[in-house]
Amino acid sequence: MSKSKKADITVIIAIKDIESRGYVRIFNNLYSLSIQTQIPEVFIVDGSNKEKFAETDEYIKFFSFAKHVFFPQEVFNKSLLYNIGIRMAKTKYLLMSDIDYIYERNFIETVGQKLTEHNFILCRSMDLPEKVEITLNDIKNLYQELKSTGSLHIISGDGACQASLASWFYKVRGYDERMKRLGAMDNDMHKRAKLDSLKIVWIQNTSLLHQWHFIEKWKTPIDREQLEKNRDIFMNDNTIKRNPHSWGKV
Repeated sequence: MSKSKKADITVIIAIKDIESRGYVRIFNNLYSLSIQTQIPEVFIVDGSNKEKFAETDEYIKFFSFAKHVFFPQEVFNKSLLYNIGIRMAKTKYLLMSDIDYIYERNFIETVGQKLTEHNFILCRSMDLPEKVEITLNDIKNLYQELKSTGSLHIISGDGACQASLASWFYKVRGYDERMKRLGAMDNDMHKRAKLDSLKIVWIQNTSLLHQWHFIEKWKTPIDREQLEKNRDIFMNDNTIKRNPHSWGKV
């Protein structure tokens, strides 16, 4: 691992039941963080069962800066897993991210330079194509060539990359834990940052690449019902603070 300066940033990633072919994406993600010009702390908060957690841990344990946190869930609640990471982190700044990203080597340092008491940081990713093969050499030495194979992610969502002061995430009591599974919790936090008069900053002088993976559609009535609930909260709840009774319960 690089002997780079330690960043005052914790990267928080929420996962559950990563399929076996996804382990390579996890390794690529953490490898790209291990060669940053500034190395963050990383919490991967995992809602999987014990068996799947143990399998995933075989790939995470290579990276000493990454902590793998066990919090089994019947239903994936990314908001709750994010909040657990927020409550555990000790750094000044927090970055919510996704296990499928590969980060340019100056990404964490650039985010740190843009963070102030009044900023909320976002970054659009590049989506890599399905058939691209990624090696560690590509990530370390041929990043720009790898990036050139991708296309800029649509701007309808935030792409699970949001950073601000840890104290601000505490102020708003984290992500809304009513918003389970996937869908709208990132956009909802962006909206709340605007409502709280934070300056929204889209960083552009660095990049992150989203590794292709199969996306399971919302198939069941329960899935679709939760998605609609998430959308309703996003559209109609204009409060800044959420989770009035508890948040990030460990």
